[in-house]
Amino acid sequence: MPRFSADFLFQRLCEASGASKNRGILSEDVLLRRAKWLESDLEALAIPGFEIGVPRWFGQLPFPLLEYKFGKTDHDINRAGDPITIRKNVDAMEGTSLSRESLLYLSKVSEIGHTIIPHIWPSHSQLRKGLRLGTQHLDTLNEVWWLARWLGIDDESVEHEKTVDCKKENLAKPKPSSVDWKFTVLGNQVSINLEVKNRKGTIGCTPFKKRAYLFGDNPEKSFGISRHDEINVLAITAYHGGSISSDEEASLVRSYFEGLEAPVVDAVAIIVRCGSNCRISYEKLYFPSNRDLANKDSILRIAFNPMDREDHSKFGMVSFPMSIEETLKSMRTGADGFCLD
Repeated sequence: MPRFSADFLFQRLCEASGASKNRGILSEDVLLRRAKWLESDLEALAIPGFEIGVPRWFGQLPFPLLEYKFGKTDHDINRAGDPITIRKNVDAMEGTSLSRESLLYLSKVSEIGHTIIPHIWPSHSQLRKGLRLGTQHLDTLNEVWWLARWLGIDDESVEHEKTVDCKKENLAKPKPSSVDWKFTVLGNQVSINLEVKNRKGTIGCTPFKKRAYLFGDNPEKSFGISRHDEINVLAITAYHGGSISSDEEASLVRSYFEGLEAPVVDAVAIIVRCGSNCRISYEKLYFPSNRDLANKDSILRIAFNPMDREDHSKFGMVSFPMSIEETLKSMRTGADGFCLD
């Protein structure tokens, strides 16, 4: 992996920020600080197969897309044998958030790491392993990005891959497990157990498949029943914007809560990245309506930190082997939401 200097990275980030820098969303000071952090991170991680592409401009958009590659992934357009296959398997696609990613997004995650978890970033063994492995790189970035969604995290309280103590009587699981993050807020008064899922499969699935992609692998298995001073949060990054309505999304979450064998999930936090049919990203908190949360929902509403303007401006391009006619027909019927590469 070649070494990238802070000066080089600063110039690339300035290019990638485009109108965001011109309009004051991102300042040169911020981009320079990120470039310095990114330089040290890339040198320390030495990600196999890492390479930075060239900026790509699309029509009249006020900023370019500057992507990087991070080694071998599970996504390859050459896997698709026909247009029917592509709707069943998102692995047979490639593009942003699949086989490539925005350098600006990487710089933001680097900033989150250096400011929220400097005591473990990026030296923690599991974080380092995930960032270096192409098949886990994006999921690991997503885990770190979700830390910025919470206000007032107590310094040095954040633990990664925190093992759940299953010997306690109030835990539902018979075997030990771990959540992605455990940290405290409000002056160490409340602990949050956070399990993060990056649902890339929602990029290329039809509406009736959304439930399988959101909750199909039993994401609650990492949790035990929370104590009075503890909140279990399932955090999901999804890409189904424009494919299903807000009512359909709420129905999926409600069905998930009702189907739980034990009340181990206190909240589902969903952030949906924008796509071709969804002009803006959005975030929502969902809570079970069939049990008393003892004000845990109120605490989460106070602690939850919505996305900023930079997060909302993140976009990408996905490529897939369908003809223009098939693509337009699919988008007109609302079956799938894609951007053309």
